[in-house]
Amino acid sequence: MRADATMSMQSISNGPRDFVTHLRQMAVTRPDDTALTVAFGQDGGTVETVLTYKALDRRVRALASVLQQSFQPGERALIMLDNDEHHVVGFFACQYAGLIAVPVFPPESIRPQHLARLVGIAEDAGACCILTHHGIRAMLDKSDETFGDAAVIAIEGVDERDADRWAARTPAHSDIAFLQYTSGSTSAPKGVMVTHGNLMANMRAIQEGLSVGSGDVFVSWLPLNHDMGLIGGLLQPLHRGIPVVLMSPRFFLERPVRWLEAISRHRGTISGGPDFAYRLCLERVTAQQLAKLDLSSWAVAFSGAEPVRAETLRAFEAHLAPAGFRGGALYPCYGLAEATLFVSGGRRGAGLNARDFLATGLTKGQVVCAEAVGSDASTLVGCGEPVSHHQVAIVDPETLVELGPDGIGEIWAAGPSIARGYWNKLAQTEETFVERGGHTWLRTGDLGFLREGQLYVAGRMKDMIIVRGHNLYPQDLERVVECEVDLVRKGRIAAFAVGSPEGEGIGLAVEVSRGTQKLVEPGLLVEALSAAVSEQCGEPLSVVLLLQPGAMPKTTSGKLQRGACRQGWEDGSIDAYAVWERGVFVRGGVKPGAAVASSGFDDTEAKVADIWREVLRLDARQALGRDAHFFVSGGTSLTATQAALRMSEQWHVALSARVLFERPRLHDCAAGVREALAQAPGALAGTGPVALEGGDVARALSHAQQRQWFLWRLDPEDPAHHVSVVLHLQGALQEAALRQALNALVSRHASLRTVFLPGDDDMGLQRVIDGLEIDLPVIDLPVIDLRDALESSRQSLADDAARQLDARPFDLVRGPLLRAALLKLADDAHRLVLCMHHAISDAGSVQVMVDELGLLYAAAMGREVTALPTLPCQYADYAVWQKAWLADGAGERQLTHWRACLGDEHPPLLLPSDHPRQPVARHRAGHHVVGLPAGAVAALRSAMAEQGGTLFMALLATFQAMLWRRTAQRDIRIGVPTANRHHAGLATLVGFFVNTLVSRCLIDEDTTPAQLMQQVRAWALAAQEHQDLPFDHLVEALQPKRSLGQTPLFQVLFNHLQHDVRGFERLTGLGARVETVQGPAAQFELSLETVEAPDGHVHARFTYARDLFEPETVARMGDHYIALLQAFANSPTRPVSHADLLSDPERATLLDRGRCALRLDVEPIHRRIEAQAWANPHAMAVVYEDQSLSYGQLDEQANRLAHRLVKLGVGPEVRVGLALERSTSMIVALVAILKAGGAYVPLDPDYPT
Repeated sequence: MRADATMSMQSISNGPRDFVTHLRQMAVTRPDDTALTVAFGQDGGTVETVLTYKALDRRVRALASVLQQSFQPGERALIMLDNDEHHVVGFFACQYAGLIAVPVFPPESIRPQHLARLVGIAEDAGACCILTHHGIRAMLDKSDETFGDAAVIAIEGVDERDADRWAARTPAHSDIAFLQYTSGSTSAPKGVMVTHGNLMANMRAIQEGLSVGSGDVFVSWLPLNHDMGLIGGLLQPLHRGIPVVLMSPRFFLERPVRWLEAISRHRGTISGGPDFAYRLCLERVTAQQLAKLDLSSWAVAFSGAEPVRAETLRAFEAHLAPAGFRGGALYPCYGLAEATLFVSGGRRGAGLNARDFLATGLTKGQVVCAEAVGSDASTLVGCGEPVSHHQVAIVDPETLVELGPDGIGEIWAAGPSIARGYWNKLAQTEETFVERGGHTWLRTGDLGFLREGQLYVAGRMKDMIIVRGHNLYPQDLERVVECEVDLVRKGRIAAFAVGSPEGEGIGLAVEVSRGTQKLVEPGLLVEALSAAVSEQCGEPLSVVLLLQPGAMPKTTSGKLQRGACRQGWEDGSIDAYAVWERGVFVRGGVKPGAAVASSGFDDTEAKVADIWREVLRLDARQALGRDAHFFVSGGTSLTATQAALRMSEQWHVALSARVLFERPRLHDCAAGVREALAQAPGALAGTGPVALEGGDVARALSHAQQRQWFLWRLDPEDPAHHVSVVLHLQGALQEAALRQALNALVSRHASLRTVFLPGDDDMGLQRVIDGLEIDLPVIDLPVIDLRDALESSRQSLADDAARQLDARPFDLVRGPLLRAALLKLADDAHRLVLCMHHAISDAGSVQVMVDELGLLYAAAMGREVTALPTLPCQYADYAVWQKAWLADGAGERQLTHWRACLGDEHPPLLLPSDHPRQPVARHRAGHHVVGLPAGAVAALRSAMAEQGGTLFMALLATFQAMLWRRTAQRDIRIGVPTANRHHAGLATLVGFFVNTLVSRCLIDEDTTPAQLMQQVRAWALAAQEHQDLPFDHLVEALQPKRSLGQTPLFQVLFNHLQHDVRGFERLTGLGARVETVQGPAAQFELSLETVEAPDGHVHARFTYARDLFEPETVARMGDHYIALLQAFANSPTRPVSHADLLSDPERATLLDRGRCALRLDVEPIHRRIEAQAWANPHAMAVVYEDQSLSYGQLDEQANRLAHRLVKLGVGPEVRVGLALERSTSMIVALVAILKAGGAYVPLDPDYPT
């Protein structure tokens, strides 16, 4: 390595010597210029606050003077604040006072795993104080964790008049400016010592590398506790004296388009982040959103902090091109905290420099261009060159000899930006910061090479895992697994990084004893491991290796080899009895009991096992033993109904799903069958429909169809009653075979060939069209080819095409009532869109169609498959049977049950809304989707299974608890669809069978989750046996009061769905996924649909009336539902009323609103309302007829109107007329006028104008 004299500190060009001097000068020379703008969310929109240099300096001096009075220079202060002006003030106040700043991010909660790292940092740094705000201070006060003797200071309580008491001081170059804790494990955190000299040197390095000019504008969401966010996002623009716009990472992650909107609105020129941020924009920013943006000003889009991926940046460039983004703006760079931040970067405007190299050569330390070989390409991105006064070298990590061009070795860096070392970590400092040639060199631990002057990063020597820009240390993950999961061998746990097209993920290898292997199925073990890891770091597992005893790779000294685990996974050489990758087992995965020979069954048990295997879709490897548990094996309420029906058909005896809920063990279930046979041998009570002669004869409609016929005649154009799904297909598709299969499906199911016609007394009739009686053309699949569209826009184009197909009205008289389209996104990527009118189909029919379509497609391809059995009847036969069933008095017997269940009074659910309810309910639909925590779902599924229940029951009970918490109504009623296919012959039919039941729960302050789940279980078991009574009959019999456009008996719906495509995939060889097309209208005020995937993951979709609820309100419902779900899983015996629903940011916001002391005896009425909204936001404030507002809603809506009034000039002594009819809106307006400072003048609306 050469000793370059230009690396001397004295040769650095002139500029600000430190930030204290710089900011003091800016406050004098440019006092009213904007120092920073902070964007945040409020009332569903984006609000921005501005801080000038003069205001910033005054606030900083005020806080610095407080610090100077209590602490000495050189002491450490934790800055525990979000990305806002408070964090900025706190950071610079430390510099003004001579303290060493330690930026950290506020904890997500006071749970030990969220506080452990912060406590470790505070202890390592010896923090004298914590700079935060009132909300976080109150949260820390509730914690059992201790931060030693550190004083907690809420900086917004500092009096700005203290600024004049600040004792001026100027830091030396060698003084430590801050400690950057971006690396190190939880148990041994490492703080990088960044001096004022390092800081200013890196400022000049970034300015040169990015060619930062006076006309640039920075926009950053990057966390200020991270080097890229603090140094690159905040300090660089302040150093250059140019505008910067800040927002919090959470604000960006909630809606990534906010980042792009800020760039467009402020004409941002420099902004960036890790690779995951660009991928997030690709996934969640739509073409419609981009159409409103102008990104032509964006000149530097830097990418760093985690491996820079060429495919991500290329896709990002294409996706944003319609908004004016230019590829030349892409700016890959390399840096790390130990170098303050910036090490190397490209040339502004040059764009992406990506090269393909031979992957096998890179692993051997050879750099070979892939173009010369033509295969095995690995794309690496050039990260530019080091700037002036800095240097990069490639060194052999073993011999420590510098390598020449194209030599692959460890990346070393030197220059004035290289930090002093690690705080109180002398040995690690000497290992990482080495002296050579009179200069300090940083050993980065990264592998790379130099080619044509460009730095290419090829990999990492260290074991650190970087996921979405976050450094995760394997020892932290291994420790939490060892503590939380008793099923794995202690000391035989290894976490490692795994690659994927989406970026780096977490791999975990664990040894499992042979005894545990026999007792615990791999799926449950993976669930437990996933829950432990995600709880620790908030990231999911990507790969799990369940190893045989002794199979963990180790050195001769016994040290675990994480790299060898990764290599063994990649090449398949590791001795694992099961391998799980991203949701599926690619090896093993056999359930316990597979080794139990079926010869141990008696005849009844063997037949029960066959039925279970059929309805649970178990493959040959997943055999069942006598002690197999139906629900632990994957059973649900729906499959329990199917299994009971199959057993009824097998033995010609009446069995309901109750037998499986009460006897979930296989041998016990078989005993229940034998008991039923002994009581009524050969007597199948309540037989179902039978096939009738004369298929082309017009027949009566079922009650559900009659309702659809009535609604269609009222509004034939209304698409609200369409059932539309998209079947995503991945692989080589034969379009002709698919068309043939679809037409075979239409021929098989008469419902798909049904039309409607008027009958006597306006009662409709249905007729199945066969032969040539009418011109019903064969269903043709128009192919919409999207291959020529930009990759980034294909998804939105396909979504639009599906919605357009769904929106077209059906003609129930002329038909057909099924239409289809095949959307071609690529040669191996298609979407089959199926749209049907609800009068002929339902969600259960979709599963039937997917299953049979797979078999018919395989047959059309010429494969040998088992032929579909002849259908025992058709839907029209069911309609005839239903009419006879009701005439026989069976409906009255079921009505008796529902009268007793629902009682005489039917109170509506008064869910507090953001807007008043209207007399006519024609709701525009909004949607909010959340993933449910895997750990809580697994715990509830297991707990309910052991009690003879299902996950559906737990999810429904949790929803009812959430509604109770929001309404405080003891009597909670929800509509719950049921498949209603429990009679013989109906399980495999296409038709409108679904019926809606009313689930009622009584909840009070002492009700626990366990009690509530048992209420729901009891209701569900009884409902299973009384599910045939049509909902319209129930409404007619109970005569509930109807008002203000609310649906009778319930206003909120819950539905649990399972789309199982495993059979389709196995038969067709295609990858598949089912997605429901979401229509523009909401049929209910609020619906929750939980969708369970075959791998056990569950996501929840809230569909809500946009006329009633704001998106932020429903997003909070989603957060509260998840909080309750975790409470149900973790504390089933603690009352529901005690569950903490508020997220930490939500709690901090509420505390911020009410942090000032309230004196109710002197406060005006609107202040008392604010206090009540803070203390009891869900308590009812206003009720007028069927309109209602909670205190939180009243305060929120009044605030929104008050802001508008202030903009219009309302203030003290301004009189505002109030001419409104009595309503909740009148109260909102009255409070808003008072909040704005005005005086309200009540006017009678009936007075002449």
